[in-house]
Amino acid sequence: MPPLQVDYGRLRTTIEHLEQNTVPAEDLVARHTERLKARPDDPDALHQRGHALLRLQRFDQALADFSTASARRPLDGHLQAYRGICLLKLKRYAPALDQLESAFKTDPKTVRAIFNLDPLVNNLAVNNLAWELATGPRPQRDPALAARLAEFSVALAPGEQVSVNTLGVALYRAGKFAAAITTLEKSLDAGKGHFDAFDLYFLSMAHHRLGHGAEARECYDRAKRSFKGQKSLSTQDSYELADFQAEAEAVLAGEPGASRPRYSLPPAPD
Repeated sequence: MPPLQVDYGRLRTTIEHLEQNTVPAEDLVARHTERLKARPDDPDALHQRGHALLRLQRFDQALADFSTASARRPLDGHLQAYRGICLLKLKRYAPALDQLESAFKTDPKTVRAIFNLDPLVNNLAVNNLAWELATGPRPQRDPALAARLAEFSVALAPGEQVSVNTLGVALYRAGKFAAAITTLEKSLDAGKGHFDAFDLYFLSMAHHRLGHGAEARECYDRAKRSFKGQKSLSTQDSYELADFQAEAEAVLAGEPGASRPRYSLPPAPD
């Protein structure tokens, strides 16, 4: 019988990943801090302590460990992705996307796995942040950043209709009306009639901005019918659609390309 070949490096990595889910984070921080006293530049110890610190929500310290480990392993997409995740947690969104986009370009499979499997991060949170930055209160909006976040969300899950809709809305907010139309039409097709109004109100406004009067009116009328026909919308969805309907009415009442008039949020429909 040939001798059993064991990849101890891979085995050790597997054990360390299991420990992140079973051993208290404080204990792991202490253990890997001891390891680092002997070898301050040990990327494995820095990596594992970074994960434990992230679990403890000590995001600045976790970022420092992942960054130091990444400097020693610059081609490691996993480490770069977690640098981006720490920056997301610190609400440093633009540099977070710099890291995440670069990691995804290098190793998309690993980055998708992180956002699918790690309980601390998920694609829905990325999409929700993009939605907030695209549609939230005016002083808090950042359309360009919303579009980048939404593009990353779509890259993580290309078939996810909600993310495609968010991207279309963000592109409209950013003034990229032709791209918004293309994206919102994809979302409309993927939604199969379930959330049409979320696409159609913004399609109507994007068409109006480009001088497509007939298309703008058709999309607006379809949006109203879809909104009225939805009987199972959540309260939040109802208020958002009422807001978008008022916005679309104001936009379509003006000249193509004109600034959108200010309007007040109407009450949710009965």
